[in-house]
Amino acid sequence: MTRPIRALADAAERAGYGDRRATVRVGGPGEVRRPAEAFNAMQSCIPRFDAERARTVAAVGHDLRTPIMSLRIRAEMIDDPAERDAMVATLGDCARWPTGSSPTAAARHRTRRPGRSTLAQC
Repeated sequence: MTRPIRALADAAERAGYGDRRATVRVGGPGEVRRPAEAFNAMQSCIPRFDAERARTVAAVGHDLRTPIMSLRIRAEMIDDPAERDAMVATLGDCARWPTGSSPTAAARHRTRRPGRSTLAQC
């Protein structure tokens, strides 16, 4: 009885680290079979959610390019070089954000070091 539950826990841990192929074998009594079916169904939905998120980010990025460029043109006309450079740099960061190349996005997508966690840590 504990082997299927351990297999589900292992697959959930792999999924938590981004393994979208992690699934579990469905079998055994209903109390074990139902969570395995639900986990596998969840795993099959995640790629669609990821694709939709990517499409949404691309659309937002496209919509933001024109106003960001307009602000950058205005910022480049600021007389104070320090203020101008700071604003242009910030707007450059804003222009890169929708493509996922901002420093924040890069930090968010670094590979986590494997380890045990609990639901309280999430």
